[in-house]
Amino acid sequence: MPDANQHIQKAKHNERFYLSLDLYQSPYKDWFVTGIFYTALHLIDAYLATKDIHPFSHGMRDDWIKKNRELDKIWFAYRDLKEFRMKASYKIHDFNAQEIEKEVLPVLDSIKSDLVRLAPAVFE
Repeated sequence: MPDANQHIQKAKHNERFYLSLDLYQSPYKDWFVTGIFYTALHLIDAYLATKDIHPFSHGMRDDWIKKNRELDKIWFAYRDLKEFRMKASYKIHDFNAQEIEKEVLPVLDSIKSDLVRLAPAVFE
C-alpha cells in the first residue's frame, strides 16, 4: 500500500501536470479539471494513509470520507470536484478558464487548507 508521502508525491505530480497546461490557451481544459480532481484524491488518500486506510475504489474512498468525522467538511468539496471531473470526462462539459478559476480551483484550495489544518506535519 502506498504511504502518505507517496500519495503526496503523486498529488504534486498531478498538480505539475495540470499547471503545465496554459489555462487560457489550452484546448485540454477537461484534463486540467481531471488533474485537479486527482490532485485532491491523492491528498485525501495521503491523509487516509496516516490512519492506515487505503481505499482501492472511488466508492470506498467516498465511504471513508463520509464516515470520518474529521473529513466532514471535505466531503462536500470532494464531491463537488468529483462532479466537475465527471462533467469534464463523461458529460463532455466544455469548461472555460473562468469557470475553472472561479469554481474548480477554489474547491481544491479549500480541501488543501482543511487537510493542512487536520494534519500539518503531513502536508507542510
